[in-house]
Amino acid sequence: MQYEVELKFPLAACSDVLARLSRLGAVPESPIEQVDYYFNHPLRDFKKTDEAFRIRSVGEANCLTYKGPRIDLTTKMRQESEISFAGGSLAASQMFEIWQSLGFRRVGEVRKTRMPLTLDWHQRVYELAVDEVPPLGTFLEIELLADAVERDQTRTAILDLARELCLSNPEHRSYLELLQTRWDTKRHGWQSRFGCNSGRPERCQSVNKSLRSACPPERQSAGLMGTRGLTSGDRQFQRIWSIRSTCLCTRSGGEEALTNSTCRLSSNGSSLPQIPPTPRTTASDSGLDGIWGPAW
Repeated sequence: MQYEVELKFPLAACSDVLARLSRLGAVPESPIEQVDYYFNHPLRDFKKTDEAFRIRSVGEANCLTYKGPRIDLTTKMRQESEISFAGGSLAASQMFEIWQSLGFRRVGEVRKTRMPLTLDWHQRVYELAVDEVPPLGTFLEIELLADAVERDQTRTAILDLARELCLSNPEHRSYLELLQTRWDTKRHGWQSRFGCNSGRPERCQSVNKSLRSACPPERQSAGLMGTRGLTSGDRQFQRIWSIRSTCLCTRSGGEEALTNSTCRLSSNGSSLPQIPPTPRTTASDSGLDGIWGPAW
């Protein structure tokens, strides 16, 4: 069984860390664009079980990855199994349809620009990556793979390299969790502003009206939502937002779906890879308490 042992650090001064890595002999590679589509199991909530299941696309290359629960509190150590499959967006779409047919649903998407680096240091070959993840910022990931026997030594090796690079305060949450936290903050702001989830359907209707007015009819019919009426911070999100005008007005018990319109948003208002849309679920189905669904 193979384990991924990883530490991730937010970088305030990326150039300083890159200079230290250069002095240690790290070899950078060309930056790549990665898109990760995350799925949830039909019978258990991966958010609660601390598992991850995704399709990753890098250019035309695709792979399927499962990550088990974290087994170490110091580093992000977990079982990892990964397998490549046919390349191209059509193959990724077909793979999505297979998992959807089995009851899995897509719950999130992470887009990032990654600059991989390789470092041969103290008889170990480290896989490093400088990630630019809008709107979260820049991060450095340090990763080694280990079997069950070498897990402890591998953890020590990663901590030693982090100290050598003068890095502290690692970020143990995944990019998906960080984006979810950011989105939840925005979602609760909308709830507070418009009175949703408070037993006030008339306020929920005003949210729906605002969303429809910000979404030109021709883009609604195309399944895309333009950026008009959104803040610059909103436009920075590098994922397709499923903005469903469904408010949870549960004071009287039960959900009131106030509109059937669905708008899609990309970071630049253009079409993103043709992954089938996430089936409509309620917010409770997606594991979140809020007005948007399905969520992350």
